[in-house]
Amino acid sequence: MKNKTFLAVLCLTIAVATIGVVSIVGIKPLLAQIQGQAEVKAGLQGENVPVRVQAEVRAENQGEDMPVQAQAQVQAQVQAGNQEEPVPTLYGQEMEDQDNDTANEQKGKAKGLENAQNRRSEVANAVQEMLAVADRSEGIGEQVRLVAQNQQKNFDEVEAGLEKVQNRNQFVRFLLGPDYQEIKKAKNLLEQSRTRTEELSQLKLQVMDPADQEILDQQLQTMEQVREQVETRLDESQKGFSLLGWMFRLFSR
Repeated sequence: MKNKTFLAVLCLTIAVATIGVVSIVGIKPLLAQIQGQAEVKAGLQGENVPVRVQAEVRAENQGEDMPVQAQAQVQAQVQAGNQEEPVPTLYGQEMEDQDNDTANEQKGKAKGLENAQNRRSEVANAVQEMLAVADRSEGIGEQVRLVAQNQQKNFDEVEAGLEKVQNRNQFVRFLLGPDYQEIKKAKNLLEQSRTRTEELSQLKLQVMDPADQEILDQQLQTMEQVREQVETRLDESQKGFSLLGWMFRLFSR
C-alpha cells in the first residue's frame, strides 16, 4: 500500500514537471511572435526597428505562401541588416578626436619648421649679397661684412629660440604657459637685429656705387620682413589659456 502511494505521488510529480516544461517550450515561440509583431508595429510608427527583425517577422507571418521573388527580397533585407555598420562608442569618438588633435599638432609643427627654414634661407641669401657688396666697397667694406655676419648669427639664435617656444610640451604649456624666458631672450635678439639694420642703413649711404646701394637696401628690407615675421610668431605663442602662466610671466619680466 505504501509503495503504491509512493509511486502515485512520483508519477504525479513527473506529470506536473512535464506539463510545465511543455508549457514553457510552447510559450517561447508565441512570445517571440508577439515581440516581432510589436517591433513591426513600432517600425510602422517611425521607431528605429532593425530591417533584419522586420524582414524575419514578415517571413514568419507569410510562411511558405510567399512568392520566390518576395522571399529573395526578404533574404536580401536580412543580409543587409546583418551588415549594418557598428554604432560608434563614446570611447571610440574620444580616440578619434585625440588622433585628429595629434595629427593637427604634427602638421602645425611641420609647417612651422618649413617657415623657419624659409626665413633662414632668406637671411642667408641677404647676408651673401651684403658680403659681395662689402668685397667691392673700399673703406667701409669691413664694417658692412662684420655687421652682416652678426645679423646672420643673431637670426640663427632667434630661430632656435622660436623653435623651443613652439615645441613646448602641450601639457606643460597648459599648466605653466609658454616659455617666457625664451620669448624674452628672442625679443632681445630681435631688438639687437633692428639696431644693426639701422647701422647698415647708415653704412649704405657711404657706398659709392648706386647699384650696390640698391642691393643693400633690398637686403635690408628682406631682413626687416623676417624680423617682423618672427616677432609676430613670438606674440602668437603667448596667446592661449594656462593655469599658472600669469605667474611665470611676472617672473620673466
